[in-house]
Amino acid sequence: MSFPNKKDVVYNKAPLKQVICQLRFPRILRIDSRPPEGFQERIRDRYPLYEQGVLKQRLGPLTEILSDDVVKLLTRQDQQTYDFISVDGNWSVGLTSEFVALSTSKYSDWNTFVGHLQHIIYALQTEFEPAFFTRIGLRYQNVISQKELGLDNNISWIDLIDSSLTGILSGNIKVSPNAIIEENHVVIINLGNEIGKVKIQYGIKKDVKVQNRIIDEGYILDNDLFIDNRRIKADEVINRLHNLNEFAGRIFQASITDKLYNALEPRERGD
Repeated sequence: MSFPNKKDVVYNKAPLKQVICQLRFPRILRIDSRPPEGFQERIRDRYPLYEQGVLKQRLGPLTEILSDDVVKLLTRQDQQTYDFISVDGNWSVGLTSEFVALSTSKYSDWNTFVGHLQHIIYALQTEFEPAFFTRIGLRYQNVISQKELGLDNNISWIDLIDSSLTGILSGNIKVSPNAIIEENHVVIINLGNEIGKVKIQYGIKKDVKVQNRIIDEGYILDNDLFIDNRRIKADEVINRLHNLNEFAGRIFQASITDKLYNALEPRERGD
């Protein structure tokens, strides 16, 4: 599967369920020892709501989006978790002694997301000065619903998703899509030393919760792009994430057919 340069578009009917960026750093014990009051003050204008020790519960289904390592961090008994939330509840910042994470269920564009992220990185650097980052990750979870896109009921997922990602539907075993309760696949691809890696999770899922509604059936395209086992300086983070974001767009477009691409109502950026 190749990832050619993508068309620079935004989708009027983007199927994004959640976008999350997670930055890991060597453990800072001071974050566990007392509430991060200074950090809160620096981001309180955007995230005025505060909860402690409930990040995992609040994320709920989003623990499926986070990496396994991060979920383990959230369940550690000796580690405090601090959650800072926007008034509308659409944006959340999670802070522990080993990572900071930004998540949103209302992703609009990359520049807006980066603006939020730069604000958080500045607060983290000013208050805690992590020596470097050991892992940076950017994850896009898409849930594609034929019903919400107004597509014909007789359309198969094979007509919408690239054949490399349609699993059993593209094989010799003849199975009706209606008979599939759930189908999950995972592939990890090295994008090159200068870019990073991507973990693609894909397949059919029934009764998917998206925000406050339930989608009867959706196709999951969950792209987790990351750089790990590095010592990444703070001033390198945004450029690294720019590269990951650019590849995320390419991966998504390579994963869908022209029929689905058009159903998502793409338009050139700036229109």
